[in-house]
Amino acid sequence: MEWIVAPAVKAGDRVAIIAPASPVSVDLLEAGIAVLRSWDLVPVVHPQVWSKQGYLAGSDEERADALVGVLDDPSIAAVVCAQGGYGCTRLLELLPISRIGAHNLPSKRFFGFSDITALHSLMRVAVPGYVSFYAPMLATSYFAKSTELSRESLRLSMFAPNLQSACPPLKGRCLQMGRARSTNGVVSGRLVGGNLTVFTNCLATPWQEDMERCILILEDVHEAPYSVDRMFTHLKSVSPDQEVLKKIEALVLGDFGDALRRNYEELACANKMVTQETVEKWFWLEQMRLPPDLPVLSGLPIGHIGDNRVVPLGAFVDVNLRTCSLSVSSLVGRPSHNSRL
Repeated sequence: MEWIVAPAVKAGDRVAIIAPASPVSVDLLEAGIAVLRSWDLVPVVHPQVWSKQGYLAGSDEERADALVGVLDDPSIAAVVCAQGGYGCTRLLELLPISRIGAHNLPSKRFFGFSDITALHSLMRVAVPGYVSFYAPMLATSYFAKSTELSRESLRLSMFAPNLQSACPPLKGRCLQMGRARSTNGVVSGRLVGGNLTVFTNCLATPWQEDMERCILILEDVHEAPYSVDRMFTHLKSVSPDQEVLKKIEALVLGDFGDALRRNYEELACANKMVTQETVEKWFWLEQMRLPPDLPVLSGLPIGHIGDNRVVPLGAFVDVNLRTCSLSVSSLVGRPSHNSRL
């Protein structure tokens, strides 16, 4: 399958801002808008962004119509989500393929993370091969305190003409080589995933992506060890033909928040684990019972952090367990390394 990358934006382009999940902070959004303007872009804030209905940014219909509207608008070059929170899974039934403008989707780059995971998945079900960007969002506290590297990552993903330059390699830590030993430490596949909670909620629904021989990337925040354990147990037990961790080529772990880290460090200390490396390995490999043959890369700067970077969901990527890196594959349309061949 060939990937489909929308054209890069250029100075003077109109970039739509929508809020498909929770209500936004006016101050945070205005600060984010100023960043887009500093890049010589023209922010177009959809009126729905200012709506509020309890814990949602307007009714389900308002939020769904906003997404459809900006996708169908030929004057819009890209779509950026203001923030996540909760609400995107409520939109999925309101957004059949005929409504999300599948004919227009390949012409626009789409950005967002966290709860937006559900929309990323929907878009690839609608347009197989479409590449969307798991990326920082403008009206979040994380973007307000984001690092220069995080903002540059977002800018590159918007302006760079090709994926290799739009999403440079990211470094992490090798938790487990697994079957990658047979391919010199490198495995490849189409990148899927996003937020663990939302990704898990999409399993066994019409909006679940095909995960056969993919690279699964996950992050989350404000989840206790038992909650993460519950979700990983679900990944291993959806059904015999849908068992996620047996289908994928590798697992890539982003940031899971300080609370989880503190909690599993306390658990590990009780089990006489002392160094960061042994604590992390103990939690993910033993406590989460990850398959021993599964290549696992951890510690990527992806998630609810100030140094959040961009990754291209739907693109083919290489996971190198020797250099501890994730990078866009140079071989377009097919994996360059497969540990099961």
